[in-house]
Amino acid sequence: PPGWIVNAAAEPLAVSMSVLLALVADAIWLAIAVIAYPLFARSSLRTAVAFVALTSVALALSAVENSQLLTLRSLSQAYSAAGTADRELFETLRVLFGSARNWAHYTHLMVTGISILAFFVALFRFFLVPRALAAFGIAAAIHLSAVTLFNVVVYFPRQQIAYYAFDIVEAPVDAAPPEAPPDGASGMGVLG
Repeated sequence: PPGWIVNAAAEPLAVSMSVLLALVADAIWLAIAVIAYPLFARSSLRTAVAFVALTSVALALSAVENSQLLTLRSLSQAYSAAGTADRELFETLRVLFGSARNWAHYTHLMVTGISILAFFVALFRFFLVPRALAAFGIAAAIHLSAVTLFNVVVYFPRQQIAYYAFDIVEAPVDAAPPEAPPDGASGMGVLG
């Protein structure tokens, strides 16, 4: 199906709930940081303060990212109300607002990945959980940050890997469909 500009107006509650859920998830990380502060501060005050600061920044970036998502919903509602003559204008706005949302998303993911990494490094360093569990968390956080950095820095032709990524802003309706996934993959993404 076409992307957000066409579909989001029909699902305003789903968009609002996803925004709320994302903000709650980042608020939970901030709550974890506040709860862990005295525990981390016994071993390293700098680590405790850094973790609270990183999760605070991640929550602020989540608010920015999700405000962009609500802007895309508003754009979709305006698109639905507009006539066919304005379609070219909305295509330009889709690219503009979609890019702003995606950059906010990548920035948020990088800071979130770094804050999760700081959390698991502290757990590992201060022997607060079994080291294998903390090491697994460190590996997962590095993976999150590396994948995000890879998406930002390295050109990667998305039409060849459509089933690996979910793009919030999709191609226009009249664009050619992507090639079929190799090796009999289903073509279904995480949200497919």
